Amino acid sequence: MKHAIVTWAAWYLGRSITKSLVMDWYHVHMIDINETVLEEINIENTSKYWVNVLNTKEIKRIINDINKFQDANLDLLVIGHWKTDFHKHLFDMSLFEWKEQINDHLISIFPILKETSRVMSKKVEWWTIVFLWSVWSNKAHREQIAYDAAKWWIESLC
Repeated sequence: MKHAIVTWAAWYLGRSITKSLVMDWYHVHMIDINETVLEEINIENTSKYWVNVLNTKEIKRIINDINKFQDANLDLLVIGHWKTDFHKHLFDMSLFEWKEQINDHLISIFPILKETSRVMSKKVEWWTIVFLWSVWSNKAHREQIAYDAAKWWIESLC
């Protein structure tokens, strides 16, 4: 059986993607920070992990647990992010606010991206990483400059 990880899986698009993947014969490992919402979801062929994706130690543990599945062919990572960013012009933004936006939209994906890529590159020949974010990140917006910068950096990975 193929295995996939979906981050921010308890919310809207993440939940829909999880359902679609299960219909395509994936076992989906759902990762979300919201334990209450995650526990309410009842979808077959899923495992649920309540964790902050910035917690590198927990992410490593989860990836190692997934890797122990007897039939684990982890070949798909879907990184979603639905944290609301704030709208401010650069000249109104503090350095703290800039760092917070970069952290929320860029740095937060690093632990899961690193650990999952490490495992997938050793186990399967072809693997996929999908980043989900607004198409508006392709264009600079005066009131979302930190968000746009973070998403541009992610896009440069592709």
